Amino acid sequence: MKQLLNIVGENRGWAIPNRAKNLAPYLKKYFDITDFFKWDLPNNFNDYDLIHMHHPVLNEKIFGINTVWGFEVSSERLLPKILSNSLCKKANFIIAKNINIHKALYPKYRTCHYIPNGVDTKLFKPNPIRVGWVGNDVSSKEYKIYKGTDLIRKACEELNTNLQGLFEIVFVKDPSHYPTIFPQEEIVKFYKSLDVFVLASEAEGSSNVVLEALSMGLPVVTTRVGNWDRLRTVILVERSVESIKNGIQMAIQDKIEKRVMIEQSYNWVNLAKQYLRIYRQIGMVL
Repeated sequence: MKQLLNIVGENRGWAIPNRAKNLAPYLKKYFDITDFFKWDLPNNFNDYDLIHMHHPVLNEKIFGINTVWGFEVSSERLLPKILSNSLCKKANFIIAKNINIHKALYPKYRTCHYIPNGVDTKLFKPNPIRVGWVGNDVSSKEYKIYKGTDLIRKACEELNTNLQGLFEIVFVKDPSHYPTIFPQEEIVKFYKSLDVFVLASEAEGSSNVVLEALSMGLPVVTTRVGNWDRLRTVILVERSVESIKNGIQMAIQDKIEKRVMIEQSYNWVNLAKQYLRIYRQIGMVL
């Protein structure tokens, strides 16, 4: 198995050491990996088949070796140093961490590739999106149908199928069984825990819970009951699972889009394939 030397910057900080750490599991099938910090380099670079510098350590010893090597450029402030150093032409690959860096380096260094930083999406994942409703959910079957609670549940179940468990539904504890008047302070705590409030009633007067949720700054998805069809601040839906699903998605579309974008473009699984493609081009991976 080929020997890979990772030069991972300093033994402190955040970005560079963790970037090397996150990439390493996807390379272990092809390389034995040794990590060194830039102030503690090995004596003999020729012991390694490939040297990957996650920070450009422009060390004269490296420039003179026969080993395949390359480095990453993660800051535009390093560009003058890289562009003025003719020895950088000896690098088998240069990885630019943003588009502007790539545009600056590629005309001079045709071995420059653009690969952005990545995210460990298993670790950095959002809390479940909490969809809530307030009311009596333990009453008769007729009352549940009237309030549409099963429609809300079913909508969230179907959203989870499509969005990998991103949603959970929470109903406040039944206020009608509270030993005294249900304190508003308890409802406030509940609203603060939500991302979206949904009302799926067949009919309402002027629903307190919609007013309260709006006052808390929550996105509100509601059927066309009471006064709500006159408001621009709510998302109006029909009393169907599909319509409620669409309303919830509209309410938190920005949050969904951010996660999907990270999963597609900045997931280490996908970025590792780009690194391996470069290693394959320079003969380090079959």
